[in-house]
Amino acid sequence: MFKWLEEEDVVSLPEALFSAITANPRGIALDYVLKVHPVRIGKLFKFNLVIGKRMSYEELGKLVKGFADFFSSRLLWRDFSETIAIFTLNCPQFWGVYFGAQISGATPALISLATIAKELRAKKPIEEIKITAEIREQILDAKPRIIVATDFLWPLLSQLKDELGDTTIILTRLADTLPFYWRKLYKKAATKEGRWIEPPPAKNVFMLNDVLKKIDLRPWSAFAYPDKEQVAHLIYTGGTTGIPKGAMSSHANVLSNIFQCRDHLGEYIQEGDRVLGTMPFFHSYGLIIALMSILNVQGPLIFPPTFEPKGVVYLLKKKKIQILGAINRMFKALLAVPALGKLPDLKLCISGAGKLDKNVKDEFERQTGAKIFEGYGLTEASPVVSVTLPCEDQPRTIGRPLPGTEVKIVDLETRKELGPGEIGEILIRGPQVMIGYYKKLEETAKILVDGWLRTGDTAYRDEKGFLYFVGREKEMSKINGENVFWLDVERHFLLSEAVDQKCAVVGVPRPGYEDEQMLVVFVVLGRGKTLDDLKDFIYSANSKNWLIKKTLAVSEKVFSEWEDAIGKVQKKKVKKYYEEQL
Repeated sequence: MFKWLEEEDVVSLPEALFSAITANPRGIALDYVLKVHPVRIGKLFKFNLVIGKRMSYEELGKLVKGFADFFSSRLLWRDFSETIAIFTLNCPQFWGVYFGAQISGATPALISLATIAKELRAKKPIEEIKITAEIREQILDAKPRIIVATDFLWPLLSQLKDELGDTTIILTRLADTLPFYWRKLYKKAATKEGRWIEPPPAKNVFMLNDVLKKIDLRPWSAFAYPDKEQVAHLIYTGGTTGIPKGAMSSHANVLSNIFQCRDHLGEYIQEGDRVLGTMPFFHSYGLIIALMSILNVQGPLIFPPTFEPKGVVYLLKKKKIQILGAINRMFKALLAVPALGKLPDLKLCISGAGKLDKNVKDEFERQTGAKIFEGYGLTEASPVVSVTLPCEDQPRTIGRPLPGTEVKIVDLETRKELGPGEIGEILIRGPQVMIGYYKKLEETAKILVDGWLRTGDTAYRDEKGFLYFVGREKEMSKINGENVFWLDVERHFLLSEAVDQKCAVVGVPRPGYEDEQMLVVFVVLGRGKTLDDLKDFIYSANSKNWLIKKTLAVSEKVFSEWEDAIGKVQKKKVKKYYEEQL
């Protein structure tokens, strides 16, 4: 039935990596671009200097074995009961740790940098960045035996030193895998930016290069591959409101999802395609795109440590990128780069991890000539559930389910399955559905019910089987007995020319009504626009029985403080802001 999704092809991720190394040892696995540096000589001559390194599959294999050797010497138990935390920006070392942990008998735990991403992008002095509650909770929940971290994040980890106890910490520089001449330039630049960390005089804290110098690489045969049903990794997720929980996806979950995407996308992906990884690898969306490139497509995975619009536009053209995974915020930022223009090599753009603004989609497609596919997924589904195709041009749809994926829509209260056009919760069953939450049996039992994954997301389905996302079940208000989804209200206001593509809606208590709410709408207005320009939209919103209590204008700066690293608005921050304004 499927070309890729065959049971005999589903193996552990390290086995899939070894197969890629064996088949293509000298092929480029990783094309790491530390920085695209503009150089100007005189008034007329200018060019971009690409600082980075290409790493073959054979070289990647050596990096993986180096980490695995060290981990084996530090783990107390090699039965996957211990975790190794990855607390890094995108870099080749991420993959050394990820696969190295798996073949040494440990479980990699991916720690999200989302809550400090804005400070990192703004080059804020590291000493001024405080470790957030979300990062603290992830690390303490994982209880890692070893943490591998980007070196300049040490000041954050040091804030946990009393709680980490005897945890081994390895610090790695973003330039550690680069040639020596680039490492010298990196030291100069990092020192200038206040991001050069000398080896800290602390017990159990090591610099990566010092560790790998002492390793004698063993052959692949010296390592045991994990069972495909073993946990491949922990990725922490809490939606937009919850406490972080470690979603446990098995090797079979992840590789099945890769194969499902290959079968679904068919002709749009070919062997050897050049993939640009702009998303952070600690995020399930960024991880699956990268793993598909390394383990299945086997073309070079081209990636920078962080997303920088001008640099990404240059790479799209210079490297002749064919596959790009991004989010709405990134597509919008690329549109602001004057040099964007036509991208004739780009054949597959996928947008995920949140809604894609229609204006952004239309303008990106007009300027570049490339089509954007829109997808839906969640970390608990490893993560892809559905993806649109260009031949299925259905406005606002999130596509049809991937091969081997069952989706049903059920009533929020009765739990009865609903028919076409009826809004309810999305339930999923398929080979990509996670094992459960790490050490949280009660939470797992709530979300995995009778073999189905309860997503907490709402949608409806049309007669052709296309899904249409409505919103989070928790991001909904009961108004006059009806369910009003905040996303629908946001979409309504975003149609106004007065709104600069930024809108957030939350529900607040409705006086005199015990279980009902009213809505507060926050917008970022376009230049020269006022709230008076929204009168018609407020009137038509109330005519839909949406009961708008207030519409408030906020600055771009305020709104950006509510967004996480992938552009999702954290509604708990919006509510807190509103309460503070009362």
